[in-house]
Amino acid sequence: MKATQLIIQNRYRKPGDSPVVNVDDFTYREGAILNADTVINDPNISLYCLDDKHQQAIFVSLPSDIKLSRVPFYYQAQFDNAQSLIALPYECLHDLAERVQTKLEKLILVYSTGRSGSTLLSHIFNESGKVVSFSEPDMLTQLIHLRQQKVSAKGDLEITSLIRDCVRLIFKPIQAEQIYHQAIKFRNQCVALIGLFHQVFPKAKNLFLYRNAIDYVASEYRLMIRYRSPELVSVDRALAWLERYHGTIALEKLGIRLKKDVLSWVECFALNWLIIMDRALNFLEQNIPMLPVRYEDLNSNRFGIVAQIFEYCDLPTTSVTQALKAFERDSQAGTTLARDGANRGNFTTLDESDIAQIVAIVALHPVIQSPEFIIPGTL
Repeated sequence: MKATQLIIQNRYRKPGDSPVVNVDDFTYREGAILNADTVINDPNISLYCLDDKHQQAIFVSLPSDIKLSRVPFYYQAQFDNAQSLIALPYECLHDLAERVQTKLEKLILVYSTGRSGSTLLSHIFNESGKVVSFSEPDMLTQLIHLRQQKVSAKGDLEITSLIRDCVRLIFKPIQAEQIYHQAIKFRNQCVALIGLFHQVFPKAKNLFLYRNAIDYVASEYRLMIRYRSPELVSVDRALAWLERYHGTIALEKLGIRLKKDVLSWVECFALNWLIIMDRALNFLEQNIPMLPVRYEDLNSNRFGIVAQIFEYCDLPTTSVTQALKAFERDSQAGTTLARDGANRGNFTTLDESDIAQIVAIVALHPVIQSPEFIIPGTL
């Protein structure tokens, strides 16, 4: 089996934005032909993205001092530090993944609304010394749109095969440091993939972190106004923005009927929260085992909630005290999502008009209705 080295000439990702990874994040020229085994034997090589158009997977080679389990975002560290790329045909991807010896019987999958402590939880797992956790390996996010392009039973078989192969390669033994619990913290839109991941990994421990809609929107709004003005947007533009993240959205199926032509960004973020919460509820109604955890509870009762999370994930609670050291630093330091200040998070506050807009949007949902909605079964 052969792979092709790609020599990076340039790279580009828009500041303040976080599009899903793509081979077009780089410009490159072809280099040497490599033995495909290099992908699983070199500890500094990791899977970056899927280039479905050319039926190949793209890996990056990183400096030896970059530990992907210790960075805020897996994909961002890969992009920033990539020394070269390696292209591997899909036909080789499955064969290599089958040869990876890591057992994934104790896999933990962390879904969230975003802005709800999921990156922190990934650090908590790593700090415990009992888990190798990766935060946002973004080739998995690509699967949302790939699935939409392959709408069929055959398409889902292809996506589940890619899920299995990608996760095995993320946790190749040399990356996993011989620790037997592994965790993946997803980007928030990956809640759409809960059902497929459950098919592939039915024994995995699923967690869903969320927070109240008002604080969620305030946090998202803070990040947005760093890079763009908070102008009104048309409903069509708002839906296009949401579909860029979630794939096709039919608000009517959520019971939501907008009776206006323009939306504020506060309303857009409230819709985003609703979409994610609705999808989480739907999967819970399908009896997919998943433990919901509120950020408010995690932050106010750190030891108690982390201990219960560890119990749910079959982790020793004797490691909780060590794990709580993750609270001592900004889990997203050094990224565009970092705190406004060292000792506090969000300086942005919403006014009464903003809050009224959030309340009105959330009230459109037939079940959720309140910004303070508590998912049944929440820890």
